[in-house]
Amino acid sequence: MKDVWTIFTPNQALQFLDQVRIIEDGVDQEIRSSAPRELSHYRLIHTRTWLRALHVIRRVFPVIDRPLRVLELGASPYFFTALLAHHIPCEIVASTLPALTWPGEPLDIRPYPVVLAYGRDQQRFHFQTWTFNIEKDPFPFASASFDLVLCMEVMEHLTYCPSHTLAEAHRVLRPGGKILITVPNYLRSQRILQVALGRPDDFPYVGTGIQGRHQRELTYDEMKILLEACNYRIDYLDVEIVWPWEPAMTLPGRVLAALLHGFLRLPIAYARKRRELIIALATPIGEPRLGYPSQLYDDPTAFPQRLPV
Repeated sequence: MKDVWTIFTPNQALQFLDQVRIIEDGVDQEIRSSAPRELSHYRLIHTRTWLRALHVIRRVFPVIDRPLRVLELGASPYFFTALLAHHIPCEIVASTLPALTWPGEPLDIRPYPVVLAYGRDQQRFHFQTWTFNIEKDPFPFASASFDLVLCMEVMEHLTYCPSHTLAEAHRVLRPGGKILITVPNYLRSQRILQVALGRPDDFPYVGTGIQGRHQRELTYDEMKILLEACNYRIDYLDVEIVWPWEPAMTLPGRVLAALLHGFLRLPIAYARKRRELIIALATPIGEPRLGYPSQLYDDPTAFPQRLPV
């Protein structure tokens, strides 16, 4: 039997990600290449999330005897794509919504070539990214065609109907396949602290369009309700501490952060549900379902009652 695959340490991951280059991106290469500072910050704050996701994937697929077929929703700028391709044999199909796409604007649903280079030898990785609206459009893939669907740091950007996203992911997953979701916890302690200090907490306007900013974050309980409403069995659901301290944080800020992290690590439900990031792993059961829990949807009858054909 093959050995269980190993995973980078945080420092190894940061060094690896610093060397990732997008050689070709038929969708957003010009916009991405013009924002190096934004991409550097994006890598810093998400690296531990990506490593945690790899650990969860390893629990499900500890030994891989054939390439996994993976659908990565909202994959751009493809840092986790590179990490996953480095760690395991896989065939990755990505999706993205072009920057500056506006609500109601029709999309040309088609694949575009993407080429990444990573590692010291700048190894090339070729794959396709599809442009379509994951909240509205039918996913352009056959049913039961993927082993794993990734929806990482995506759901908080959705503006209309995450249930459509989950129902279509359900449809394209093979029996026994998995969906992995990460989403910022709306009730994280940092948000509560910012409000107490009188600081605005809204996500800033961004130059990549409406879906470039956070629209609706979720809580632990909402994530559980939404997955179950859309006919998933939850295999793993927790709220974790993953975000690093900001490098420019002052000494008093670091002391406060250390105290806060100490509280969040306490083995009590209240502290756990005030951590930073929700991580969920789930298995589709039965048929795909468009579930509209009242905790999340104002009027379920106003939304589609069946998946588009």
